[in-house]
Amino acid sequence: MKRDQLKFMAYYFCFFAGLSCILSYINVYLEKVQGFTGTQLGIYTSLTGLFPAFLIPAVGYLADKTGRHDIFLPAALGIQILFLALLPLQKHTAVIIAFGIMTEVARLSITSLADTRTTNFCMETKSNYGILRGTGSVGWLLFGILTGLIVEHSGSWSAIFPLSCGITLMAFFTALTFPKKKNTVKAASFLSIHDVKLLLKSRSYLLIILLSIQATVTTDTILSYIGNHLAVTLNAGASSLSLHTVFCIIPEIITLPLASHLLPKLGHKKCYLISCICLIIRFFIYAAAPSVGIFMFGSLLQGVTLCCFTVVNLSFLKKTVIPSLFNTAVTLSFSAAALGRALLAFTFGQLYQYAGSYSIFWFVLILQIPVTIIVWRTKLLD
Repeated sequence: MKRDQLKFMAYYFCFFAGLSCILSYINVYLEKVQGFTGTQLGIYTSLTGLFPAFLIPAVGYLADKTGRHDIFLPAALGIQILFLALLPLQKHTAVIIAFGIMTEVARLSITSLADTRTTNFCMETKSNYGILRGTGSVGWLLFGILTGLIVEHSGSWSAIFPLSCGITLMAFFTALTFPKKKNTVKAASFLSIHDVKLLLKSRSYLLIILLSIQATVTTDTILSYIGNHLAVTLNAGASSLSLHTVFCIIPEIITLPLASHLLPKLGHKKCYLISCICLIIRFFIYAAAPSVGIFMFGSLLQGVTLCCFTVVNLSFLKKTVIPSLFNTAVTLSFSAAALGRALLAFTFGQLYQYAGSYSIFWFVLILQIPVTIIVWRTKLLD
């Protein structure tokens, strides 16, 4: 079992290390190298979220239908590596967006497939999901810093692509060694109309969908524009993105392993409420920060959001959804999160171009207040 745990830990380390080379830097690359405007950045971020929202369920359906999750995960990793390697060679905006879409479809499919497989492994072996997933934060920290330093010293924003592909290739080979699934629960027909109706009748599940959208917008989508805010609005160098990575990830490394221990004591509702309050504080600091130094303090709170989006979300779904619908519930939540990201990403691009990057943080802060009130007042999470 320890050997299998190390495989999952190595996978998460390499996968998130590869992501850290891209997610924080891709929008800056598009603006500085490809000459994208704020509107074009919004279109890119929106469309790369919109298409995965509809394609991820198809990937999940085929994986469940064939029972070959062991093939689908490495295949998705291979597709991500391929399109990331080819993206910087493209010069036309439409082609760049198309390659970005394929990369995001692969990335979000990977996340769904890997999290489902890891959760099942943890349930079978009584392993701590937070510890396994926490190594991903370590990988993100180390390579997030390294990427900023490489870009700073080389002067090339295009360096993010070979660096990301190289480390993700290691995740690909690690995924090939995952243990075979031992769970004997027969999966339902993935995302059938009947399954979707069952899930959507649950108000608690609909609330989880809302919280998944919230978490995705405040981590993935905002992260894309934070790079532009630091490098363009605040006129900081690429090394500032490395520093931002440190402030984001060190709290994650601490909170992820603790989340599984604190969750039974606090309960799901208190965990979500703490996350919502931390988001309000975080984005108020972002919106009011006049300098890079003050801005970084808000990033210390990202780890709490990530814990809720991973450990708490998966735990809540595992406890409230029947086993045959668990894969359906996870993938549907990822699809909804991708759709929410797509809808808001274009708005962020417009705000960035016409009102400046500070307006994005004020916008998210205002949206967060009613979500926090809903979590505070509801009994669905008790």
